Amino acid sequence: MFQQATSPRQVGVLNSNPERMTGTPKTITHFVPAQMAAVQYVDEQGAVHATVLMKVGNMWYMPPNAEQWAGALKPLASWLAKLCEEQVDLQKPAVPKEDVVDLFASQAQGTGT
Repeated sequence: MFQQATSPRQVGVLNSNPERMTGTPKTITHFVPAQMAAVQYVDEQGAVHATVLMKVGNMWYMPPNAEQWAGALKPLASWLAKLCEEQVDLQKPAVPKEDVVDLFASQAQGTGT
């Protein structure tokens, strides 16, 4: 089991990967927004699972420990949840309170079809 190596060649994990892509330092090469979803489902054997899934592009993913991770989630402290909600509200696009274009203006002037 603990025999001396008979080959002078190094065996084991190598630090460098010659096939690894390289690029300009401190740049983003790909950016795809992702959606997360909390899901409870019943598998082929009838067992119920509660997990977290992620959609990236057009593909759904589930990490191998998603069910354990989802089971370990705990609610935020109310003060922190409130601050997060405020940040989410800041990220929403502003919707004007009044329409910028009057859709019925052409009908009122008699030019509508």
